[in-house]
Amino acid sequence: MRVRPSVAILSSFVFFAGCRSEPRDGIRRLGAESSSATDSSATEEEPPDEVVERLQFEEYAEIEKAGGMPVQITATGRNIVLHPKLYSARNDSCRRLPPSIGGGFECHLTIRLSLDPDGRDPSEQGSRIFLHRAENGEWVDGLRPGKRSRGDR
Repeated sequence: MRVRPSVAILSSFVFFAGCRSEPRDGIRRLGAESSSATDSSATEEEPPDEVVERLQFEEYAEIEKAGGMPVQITATGRNIVLHPKLYSARNDSCRRLPPSIGGGFECHLTIRLSLDPDGRDPSEQGSRIFLHRAENGEWVDGLRPGKRSRGDR
């Protein structure tokens, strides 16, 4: 296949015009710093371990207050309600979320939890929680009703 010289010249012109070193007014390059990057959340320190662990316990208390966690056993189609009992929570790490999805932190925890109705045989497993600061400066769970949801971030 042979390319005509006029098509090659036109293609080169379009390509190099798109590679300008200075962006046009009103257009921001991907990854460029913005005023939101200097927001106070960007300089914010990680939430304290005690706060992360307390909010995890509050989350499980809300599940119990709501009457448990309804689940369906897919193999049989049977519906049951779980009443998880949280015994311990340990914050392992937190990472800052980018301002483009709402900022805040995603924290990973190791929890001891029992799904047995009697609360027997707790097992360790991983969990995560999303936190951000409310207007009053208090750390809040980002997924609670009335707060922010995953789609709001």
